[in-house]
Amino acid sequence: MKVAALILTMFLASDSAAGQVLTVKNNIHAQLTNQNFVMRAPIDKVTELRGRSAELEHQINTLNNNLEALG
Repeated sequence: MKVAALILTMFLASDSAAGQVLTVKNNIHAQLTNQNFVMRAPIDKVTELRGRSAELEHQINTLNNNLEALG
């Protein structure tokens, strides 16, 4: 029974983490698709957000793969 509880805890933690990562990713996406923001923001900031977006996409894929493996 302890193994099942551990798996459930891992599943819930991964699901919550995936939701949080997805929220941040969506916020960054909103900034990067706002042409006014992209034109006015320093190029370093835009580059940083693009890199962060790619990192988050990788994290989301990893978390989704983990969830599928548990389910």
